[in-house]
Amino acid sequence: MPKTNYRKDMTRLNFTLSDALPSLPKSGMPVTIITGFLGSGKTTLLNQILH
Repeated sequence: MPKTNYRKDMTRLNFTLSDALPSLPKSGMPVTIITGFLGSGKTTLLNQILH
């Protein structure tokens, strides 16, 4: 089995963030994204906001 130089075979990907994301609509709704580690209280925060 011949040895393959994977580094030589790989091609560089050139794109911008706007190429990867869909275009934004003219009107929309505000969205809040809640992130955090496991056990950091995301669900508790959401429950406090909703109740």
